[in-house]
Amino acid sequence: MDRPLMVLGDQMHFIGSLELHNSSFPSGHTMAAFVLAGVVTLVIRNNRLSAGLFCLALLVGVSRIAVGAHWPMDVAAGAALGWFSAWAGWKLAAHWHGATTITGQRLLAGLFLLFALMLFWLDTDYPQALGLQILIAISATLAILTYSWQVWRKSGV
Repeated sequence: MDRPLMVLGDQMHFIGSLELHNSSFPSGHTMAAFVLAGVVTLVIRNNRLSAGLFCLALLVGVSRIAVGAHWPMDVAAGAALGWFSAWAGWKLAAHWHGATTITGQRLLAGLFLLFALMLFWLDTDYPQALGLQILIAISATLAILTYSWQVWRKSGV
């Protein structure tokens, strides 16, 4: 289905890039927010933190409707897929024992470093967020390099 801007046209005030003419289903921002909230909830198991993260993820979804980028069904689907993805990843991680080996840790570190470095070149079409994007990329790169150094020292290689 077309995004609200394409259907409602001049009847709404759209906030953001006008290049959002592709399909709107599901809301990727909402899905990402619910994946993060779900993973933290499943790992930390703190009711107050979980409730707070759920409220923040819900606000992300509502904001996607408010800015005219998504329909309520897009947001609901993004939330459901996000929660399911968090649960599925958590279940898979519980049964994968590769992270306990040096080879598995190196593999994960290499993948994480690749993703962190990709953030430097990711074009999000949001120039206002470029500073935050670079800060996240630098932080993630430094974190994984620190972790990699610890794994390297532990392995004695």
